[in-house]
Amino acid sequence: MSEKPKAKKREPKKKDEAPPATGERKKVTWAAPQGSIPKAMVSARHDGEHIVRAGRGFSAGEIAQIGLSPRLARRWGVMLDSLRGSTLEPNVSALKKWFSGAKQVEVSVPSKPEPKKRTKAKAD
Repeated sequence: MSEKPKAKKREPKKKDEAPPATGERKKVTWAAPQGSIPKAMVSARHDGEHIVRAGRGFSAGEIAQIGLSPRLARRWGVMLDSLRGSTLEPNVSALKKWFSGAKQVEVSVPSKPEPKKRTKAKAD
């Protein structure tokens, strides 16, 4: 019988650790537009007629058409209606008008917080 060669032990990979960065880094983000958030409108059938009424919120398609992420829209207080699939032009134009007031802003973010050093408590 022939002996199987022994499997070599894997050595842990050495990570290329860069020295911790000091200072702050810049992050580009959006500042919320000023003014009141527009109301969403929906077209509904009532007694065989189409009526326009206030909606619960904007659809995902309407938010996407102006180039706004749903996460950022919720942070700014824009109501989203996940049940609606329609995209209405009056809603898109109202959002575009409101969103035109938004500006990109550079925010300084600390690179990494330094871990606090633990000190042993002295027993009296």
